[in-house]
Amino acid sequence: MDGYMIDVQCDEQTVRVHAKNKAARGALTGWDVTLTGDDESHVQVRAGATDVEIPRSEIAGVTFKKANPLVNGNLIITTNEGKKYQLHFRRKQQTDFERLANELGEALTQRVQSGHDAAMASVWDLPGQDGTYGQEVVGESFHVAQFALLLKGVHVDSEGVNLGEKASLVPEPHNEYDPFAVAVVIRGQMVGHLPSDDAARFQPTLLAATKAGRTPQVDALLRARADEHETGKVWHSVRLDLASLEVITAK
Repeated sequence: MDGYMIDVQCDEQTVRVHAKNKAARGALTGWDVTLTGDDESHVQVRAGATDVEIPRSEIAGVTFKKANPLVNGNLIITTNEGKKYQLHFRRKQQTDFERLANELGEALTQRVQSGHDAAMASVWDLPGQDGTYGQEVVGESFHVAQFALLLKGVHVDSEGVNLGEKASLVPEPHNEYDPFAVAVVIRGQMVGHLPSDDAARFQPTLLAATKAGRTPQVDALLRARADEHETGKVWHSVRLDLASLEVITAK
């Protein structure tokens, strides 16, 4: 199917994306910026690959952002290694990309729940959890579609509902905006990130565990509340039972 300057094909095993030009390559995989010259005063910018293949078994999170009259939408796919791919589309292409996002999200949720996800084969329940849920998560408002999947079949009213969940902490060293980012993933759905200061402290430890084949995991409290004044609007928040780094790394 066609996106904005990209072609996308998807089968049961792989998502394949072809970028039609340099701008599309940069949007898809990010830009590689390096400083050159003796005084590093020159900036060299390179776009990413023209063709990308993303094994569906390596997908750790899916985020869908709708297009509007002024801004294109995008489908963001995050892998177990923290790589992020952004597939942009126009409003007239939105239906196809929303369908793809739902398909990938539902398949990811089923894979995690069935226990066949290789990334979940060795789970590291982080030590020091005490049921206080003191760690905030940011960026929940960007993941409305993911919360809709997690809350499918759950009645949410203005009094709100609390769900106990398990959250994976996925380091994103390839995140173009913050190489120290840590995504929060619940049942295969990305629901936000650790605040940047916290992510910078925790990511080296979480990344080392991930590279060793262990998935860092903590208890999470997902809260959803229907807006009293705007029909159909639901507010979401996530809190984590995440101890201090000193407790987690204590021998």
